[in-house]
Amino acid sequence: MTEELENALRRTLRDAAERAPRAPQGIGLEPRRPRASRGSARMVLTAAAVAVAIGGATVGGRTLLSGSSSGTPAAEHSTAAPSPALHRPKKTNVPPIEKVWPGVAFHVPKTLPNGHVFHPEAVIDDHTIAVTTESSFEKADAVYAYDLRNHQARQITTIVTPPKTDLFANDFTVGGGYVAWWLNDGTRVEIWAAPLSGGPGKLVGQANSRGLSALTIDGKDAVWSLDPVGGVYRAPLAGGGTARMVPGSASMHILDWPWIGSPRTMPPKSGLVTDNFAATGGFAHVKNVSTGETRSAHLTDRALWQCAPTWCLGYGPNFVTEVQRRDGSGRQAIPSDVNGFGVHPPLLDRFVITTPSGGTIAVYDLRTGKMGDLAIKHGKGQNAVVVARDPASRLYWTMTNDGYVVVDLGAI
Repeated sequence: MTEELENALRRTLRDAAERAPRAPQGIGLEPRRPRASRGSARMVLTAAAVAVAIGGATVGGRTLLSGSSSGTPAAEHSTAAPSPALHRPKKTNVPPIEKVWPGVAFHVPKTLPNGHVFHPEAVIDDHTIAVTTESSFEKADAVYAYDLRNHQARQITTIVTPPKTDLFANDFTVGGGYVAWWLNDGTRVEIWAAPLSGGPGKLVGQANSRGLSALTIDGKDAVWSLDPVGGVYRAPLAGGGTARMVPGSASMHILDWPWIGSPRTMPPKSGLVTDNFAATGGFAHVKNVSTGETRSAHLTDRALWQCAPTWCLGYGPNFVTEVQRRDGSGRQAIPSDVNGFGVHPPLLDRFVITTPSGGTIAVYDLRTGKMGDLAIKHGKGQNAVVVARDPASRLYWTMTNDGYVVVDLGAI
């Protein structure tokens, strides 16, 4: 295993531990607070860690579930008559992504022209992404604009890390002519932003919280939700303004702005282990803060679900990854040869990162049924699999031996 993959796995396990159910006090199993976590915007997995790091490990037919981060009770949506069990799709030859969607995937090295190793973060435009470099493990020190066509880079800003910082800068997002991020200085969360044209970052807002569950940009405002209590806030990206709560957002989290909802993750039925799959899920109830529209999931299968505004992706007791629309229609099995791989809301309410039979990573489009192969092997002795956790992310990337494959989902 390369040093890059080892570092990626460490990030994954720290993130999984942070999101795992809390052990009862006094038995010596309480998780320690990680010093840093840049995994809230993405999760990097090796095949051996897939089942654990997705937040629901299957062991002997039982499921270890993530605890709720919202404090909201689970929502039951099972029907009177369960649907017939789905079966995994048969093995199929998946065409290369370049043939399915030309011009959306880019092979790039892992270093900038100045020799610094970088991490992809967010899409700036059709041929440029924001990337970060690190001064030490997980400690981002600068943001660059990276041209996917000619591999040239321009520094946007440096990252200011206050003394005694507990969680280093992470959740980098782009919009409104700015790049924004957040960190925890040991006592409170700080949200920062810098103009994409270049210049120093400015403090946008702060909150007494252990972190943010999501950070996005709406027009000239940064918008965020608090972890774990919820509540959505916004403040001007240029700084100097006062953070204000979005009306009606108490105990809610950002899903895919302007959609917010709860619960953020699926609560366990009881304790750390449950044998009972239920038609419950993360973001079972959502609201559009722009239109006032509300939606609740009415799913037909008893499974572990994570929902986007329209689609829900789940993992059932028959070890099949499947999707349904919130109203229960469109039910289908997802081609995947890894149990429970990628139980996260579909990206852009449309795309599922999956592993069809044959041992490679692919992008599956729920809207058209098309699938494109990234031609990157996963499994023992192979590359890590990166699963994007931000359902609003236009950027998907995964690791190769010498760099990254970057996919602009918004260009499909």
